[in-house]
Amino acid sequence: MKVNITRYIESFDKLLACGGYQENRGLTRLALTDEDKAARDMLVAWMEDANLTVKIDDMGNIYGIREGKDNQLPPIVIGSHLDTVQNGGKFDGIIGVLAGLEIIRSLNDMDISTLCPIVMCSWTNEEGTRFLPGMMGSGVIVGTFNKEECYSQKAVGSNITFEGELKRIGYCGEEENRINNMKAYLELHIEQGPILEEEGLSLGIVQGVKSMAWNEIVIKGEANHAGPLPMSMRKDALLAAAQIVTKVKEMIESYNGNTTVTFGKFEVEPNIPSIIPEKVTFTQDIRSEDSKIVEHGLEMVYEIVKNTCAKYKVDYEIKRIGHMEAVIFDDKIKHIIEESVIERGDKFNYLFSGAGHDAFQISNLYPVGMIFIKTVGGKSHCPEENAHFADIEKGLNVLLDTVLKLSKEE
Repeated sequence: MKVNITRYIESFDKLLACGGYQENRGLTRLALTDEDKAARDMLVAWMEDANLTVKIDDMGNIYGIREGKDNQLPPIVIGSHLDTVQNGGKFDGIIGVLAGLEIIRSLNDMDISTLCPIVMCSWTNEEGTRFLPGMMGSGVIVGTFNKEECYSQKAVGSNITFEGELKRIGYCGEEENRINNMKAYLELHIEQGPILEEEGLSLGIVQGVKSMAWNEIVIKGEANHAGPLPMSMRKDALLAAAQIVTKVKEMIESYNGNTTVTFGKFEVEPNIPSIIPEKVTFTQDIRSEDSKIVEHGLEMVYEIVKNTCAKYKVDYEIKRIGHMEAVIFDDKIKHIIEESVIERGDKFNYLFSGAGHDAFQISNLYPVGMIFIKTVGGKSHCPEENAHFADIEKGLNVLLDTVLKLSKEE
């Protein structure tokens, strides 16, 4: 049994128009924009064409439900997201949403009835680019986030609210439409890293998601003229920040090779060439497969900041802006995926995801399995993001086998 990869690619190409994909600019389809609405409308039409019952919940999550022989049984859910980052890639999230659609279309083609229902799902605002936090739609469903707080979130750089935009594009459904049980949740996604390509593999089975922690660090010194003031008398916030970055990097490199640190955002004030920096605000992101390493890393960051700021005679503030414990996905589902890959005559490797996914949120309540597709050059969240449809086809066929095996189990 195989999926129809030609049909899958045709749907994929049509979705690219909803976000104005250009090779040098990538795809921009931010959550709850007109581009997002166009993609949602297209997806809903395809769901209806596949004879699915379409439901939309109060977070804008879209469900396409294919009935089973026993609709009282918990469904197998296949999902991902349609939204992208600014000038992002064309594969992130999208291949997983279309995977659910193609699995259901293929089951229809083969006239296969499953014991339990099969549901495809598109989650709202996974990226968190326009509205914070990310993984909002799936997070509210499992109780990680509060609905009212999410509704009141304003789009970055404006006073437009999440609730207002959800209603404006016509995708504010009913709370009673939320999915409230799952036999299993499955997600197909590009790896967004270089490991599979380096190992010459098309597919990866995801062990789980790394622990992640984010701080915002503010260093406060004193502004002064860059010329007259001797170095020994300065309170240079940027020099202190630079020293912190170097020391934290060295500390992280002493851990295992799967631990990373990133300083993704820097703001310097007054940011004038002839003035000593008075204030620096920057972010720190630590990730590891081991939650204890992340905890220890955070403790060491506090020590490094405190000691460095004392040396440079500057003040500091540290604000925790996010922390997620590592999660391990369901062993039984991982075994079924592994079995399906082997039966297809392919090879794989187990690996952890260094990025958050809706699967991460769903795993708080339900059994989860995730399949990674090789990412060309390991690049993602950029116009150069790329994957081969031959690899995606392999992943889709393994996903089809996995769904059928899971659906036969009581």
